[in-house]
Amino acid sequence: IQMQKKKYGVLRMEISNIGLHILRPDTEDCISFHPWGSLHSWSCSSSKPNDPVKNKFIYRYWDDLTKTVKQTSVYLLLVEAVLDEIQTIIDDILKGRRNQAMDDITFCHMMDDIRGSINNGSVAAFSPSSILASTAPTFLWADQGRILLESLSDSFERVEAAVQLHQRLIDQNRFTWMIDALDCQADRDNVWHRVTQIRRRVSIIGGSLSQKGTSGVGGEMH
Repeated sequence: IQMQKKKYGVLRMEISNIGLHILRPDTEDCISFHPWGSLHSWSCSSSKPNDPVKNKFIYRYWDDLTKTVKQTSVYLLLVEAVLDEIQTIIDDILKGRRNQAMDDITFCHMMDDIRGSINNGSVAAFSPSSILASTAPTFLWADQGRILLESLSDSFERVEAAVQLHQRLIDQNRFTWMIDALDCQADRDNVWHRVTQIRRRVSIIGGSLSQKGTSGVGGEMH
C-alpha cells in the first residue's frame, strides 16, 4: 500500500499476520515495524461523515523507548482495504487464541500444581513459572493470569510468570491491569523491560522477513 509521510515522502506499508511494516518503496528497507501487540488503536478519517480529509490513516502504538503511547498519521491510497485487511487479521488472531484457550479444569489443575510446588518448596524444574511454561501453547484470560500472580508469594516468580503471560493472553489489552498484582512499580518496570527486549527481537526478525499482505481495522484490538 503506497503511503505519504512527511518525514520520508512516499513509503510502502505492508500488513501481515505479525504486524505493520513501513518500508522504502525502492529498496524495501524496513523503516519501522509495529507488532500487533504494540498497536493500541487505529482509525481512518475517510470513514467519518463530512470529514474533509480523505485517506488519512491514524494509528497509536506503544513506544518502548519513551514508555508512552504515540500517534502517527499517514495518507494511504487504499484506506478501506487497509481497514478490512487489519480486521480480518485481528479476527483470525483472536479466533486462534480463543481456540487454544485453557479450559477451567486445566487451569484448576495447573493452579493445584503451582500451590503444591509452593507448599513443598519448589525447585527450578517444578517452579511455578516452569509449570506455567509446561502448559504452552494454550492461552489464558487476564483474569486467570491475575489469579495466578496473586497466588505466588515470591516476587521473583511473579515477575517470571508475568513475562511468560504477556504473549499468552487472549485479552492482551488487559496486561497492564494484570500486572498490578505485582509487589511494586520496580517489578512492573522489570516486566516491561523484559517484554520490550522480546519485542525488539521480534521486530528485528519481523522487519527482515518483510512478509507481504495488503492492508488491516478500525478500532482497538481486544
